[in-house]
Amino acid sequence: PVKKTIQTKVTGKPTKRKSAEDDNQNVEKRQKKINNTYTHLLELAEQRHALLEDSIRLFGFYRECDDFEKWIKDKEKMLRTEDRADSVETAKRKAEKVRGVQRIQKTKMVKQMVPVKKTIQTKVTGKPTKRKSAEDDNQNVEKRQKKINNTYTHLLELAEQRHALLEDSIRLFGFYRECDDFEKWIKDKEKMLRTEDRADSVETAKRKYEKFLTDLSASGKRIEALDSAVEEFVKQGHSQLDKVRARQKQIHQMWNHLNWLKAQKERSLEGASSVELFHRTCDEARDWMLEKMTQLDTAELGPDLKTVQALQRRHQQLERELAPVEEKVNRVNLLANSVKSSYPNEKANVNARQNEIQELWGKVKAKAVERRSRLENAVGQQVFMNSTKNLLNWIATVKDALNADENARDVV
Repeated sequence: PVKKTIQTKVTGKPTKRKSAEDDNQNVEKRQKKINNTYTHLLELAEQRHALLEDSIRLFGFYRECDDFEKWIKDKEKMLRTEDRADSVETAKRKAEKVRGVQRIQKTKMVKQMVPVKKTIQTKVTGKPTKRKSAEDDNQNVEKRQKKINNTYTHLLELAEQRHALLEDSIRLFGFYRECDDFEKWIKDKEKMLRTEDRADSVETAKRKYEKFLTDLSASGKRIEALDSAVEEFVKQGHSQLDKVRARQKQIHQMWNHLNWLKAQKERSLEGASSVELFHRTCDEARDWMLEKMTQLDTAELGPDLKTVQALQRRHQQLERELAPVEEKVNRVNLLANSVKSSYPNEKANVNARQNEIQELWGKVKAKAVERRSRLENAVGQQVFMNSTKNLLNWIATVKDALNADENARDVV
């Protein structure tokens, strides 16, 4: 407050101030008005600052909404693509992208927007005016949020559908890949069953076949797994169900054909065993007969009856030893007839080998008869020679006696 003073002129004479009290009152009123105006200015500044903060958040919200909507459109474009994966690796990569979309949370893309505060904008003049769009901003934010929520929900549904489709593609490609691998395995086994290695013995071929049977038994689970996969496709109502069934049918046909080849191979091995037994019996009979032929081919007859009779007894023993050979030849004939009856394709080879054994057996028997005849003749000759020698000796003795000069001494 202005101090109460008495203003004096330069002359020093005191004069009475007209309205000292009024001046004080005016000063106080002016000061109060200024204080009120300044206070209002601070309030207005605070309101303005709050309004600007709301505007910053609002425009930030709209900017984030725009970015998020752009992101949603890009992802929708990716998810709506109709191209199908051409391999399981491609399908997995695309499925991972879809899972990336599903993992992103909306709150990370758009911050929660605090509703715009209802504020009163006041001019600097102090006259209050209503902010025209405070309520409108709140409504616009809510509408924008609702729109984005709906769009994002639709995006997640689309991602779920796309992910399910890609998962089906992965299972489908896995099914086709397993079919291809199984088909390759079947073809390899078919090649093995059709190929006959001449260098392999029957025992080696049997061991290979037994190993194949073990693999075949284990692979039965693979075709069961393929059938189970097809059943899953049927339950899902897969769009490629016709192609899946066609592939399943093809694999089953190849599997059945492989089992047919297995039965043929088993029969072939049984035949090979019979044929091998036939040839082994033929070899044994041939070896025996060649051994006997070597013994029969000797030209030795002996210089005397005793030696010839010893050779004759040895030959008789040899003829007795031919009885088992004859049984072996008969077994060859039985095996030959059995093999020709069961395996007609072996008939030519069996006939050739059978004729060989029969011819050799004929030679052996002829040789034995010839040897026996020669020995019998030799015995007869030795008997004749011995008898002749004895007779000649007797004649010579008689002659010597007749030619003797000794005179008879008496009648007797």
